[in-house]
Formats: sequence, structure tokens, C-alpha cells
Amino acid sequence: RSVIIRHKEALLTEEVKNKYNIDERRVLSAATLPELDEVYTRRIYGFRTVEELYRADSSANYLHNIHVPIVFINARDDPLVHPDMLAIPQAFVKNHKNSLYIETEHGGHLGYYDGGYLIPQAVTWLDRTVLSLVTALVYNQ
Repeated sequence: RSVIIRHKEALLTEEVKNKYNIDERRVLSAATLPELDEVYTRRIYGFRTVEELYRADSSANYLHNIHVPIVFINARDDPLVHPDMLAIPQAFVKNHKNSLYIETEHGGHLGYYDGGYLIPQAVTWLDRTVLSLVTALVYNQ
């Protein structure tokens, strides 16, 4: 919600509200992500229901299309991915030999920042980890 408030001029223009039947009051009072997805996100992207949006956006529905080596990196403290959902990439890795699953205690959603909150380091844990994985793959073939 804070992102929408910060970018209200672009995300809640009169044109957007009219075109997608969005009630600004309901958007700004949404207390949870599913509520926000109901009153804003699904409408912008043309989905009839939040469930339809989640089905279309869930990477779990597309894993069967992966035919190249892959590394899954998930954090247990991801606010958008329920811990039960971590079983999906774990199961994929068990059945696909060219895959790797890494789970960290912290990292959030698209996180893995290093340093302080206000002044994070330019090179993050994720950057270093990806570089280490690629280096190991290149030199261990």
C-alpha cells in the first residue's frame, strides 16, 4: 500500500480509476495484500478474481516448462511466500537432477541486502552467491 500511496499520482489517476472501476478509498484502506489485490491489482491486469490472478502469476504453474539447470533461492522470512509454498521448489529439486534449492533464514522478498537499511552495500549477498555459483559451475565442469 505504501508504494501506491507514494506513487498515487501515477497509479490512481482519474483515467485509471474510471477505466478499471477502482475505488481509491478501498485501495488506500486495504490492510492485507489479498485485499489490495482484490481492489486494485486484479482489476488493472484484467482478472475476474484474485484466485485467477494468483493462479496466473504463480511460478508453480510453470515449473514443468523448465528444461535447463536452475537454482531456487528462497528466504524463510519472505512476507509474500507462505512457508508451505517452499515445498514446491523443494519437490522440483528432488525430481530434477540439474536443479539446486537454497533456503535462507532471512532475505525477505527480493531482498538479500547487505549493510544498513538506509545505506545498503552496492554488492549484495545475492550478487556474491550468484557469482560463486556460476564460478563453481564454470570451473568444475
